[in-house]
Amino acid sequence: MSKQRFVLLLERLHEATRSGKVRWEETAKEGAFRIALGDGLVRIEKDADFDAARGPYEFIRASLITRHGETVDELVASDDDEQFDETDQLIEKLYNDARTSALSGDELVDSMLADLKAGKTRALPPDHPQR
Repeated sequence: MSKQRFVLLLERLHEATRSGKVRWEETAKEGAFRIALGDGLVRIEKDADFDAARGPYEFIRASLITRHGETVDELVASDDDEQFDETDQLIEKLYNDARTSALSGDELVDSMLADLKAGKTRALPPDHPQR
């Protein structure tokens, strides 16, 4: 399989995510989201690592995975890439939209805007430290 076919899938998935046609799900790992389509799934996650030569850095990994959990292909966008190209930008945008989708970000903002318009507030949940 060529990288171009995986990139095409990510492009179409980004369009479907932005238009609300598909919904991503959280995983057990914070900062990782997945969606099942056809005979496989796409997982996208943000993570960090350390390299002795360049120090700490963040990256986003998009993985094409079979239903049996085997990774078929991966694309990685890193904040320390010399050239942050169109594919890196696509991966970053898809990650942000997948996160919003999985965490119901649009619905959250809509409910908050409705409360503001109505001039009401709600009881606060217990305060938890940021993850």
